[in-house]
Amino acid sequence: MTSYFIQTNLQVQKGKYDKLPPTSSNGVKNMVMNYYITKKKELICYF
Repeated sequence: MTSYFIQTNLQVQKGKYDKLPPTSSNGVKNMVMNYYITKKKELICYF
């Protein structure tokens, strides 16, 4: 019973993410990349 519930719950979660536009995940990736690039620049400034 519980395993069935977990399986359907996972499918619902997956459905939510599938419906999201791909730009949203790209936006997060770009944000992370920009964050690391700025951090690298800060580190370079220190040395």
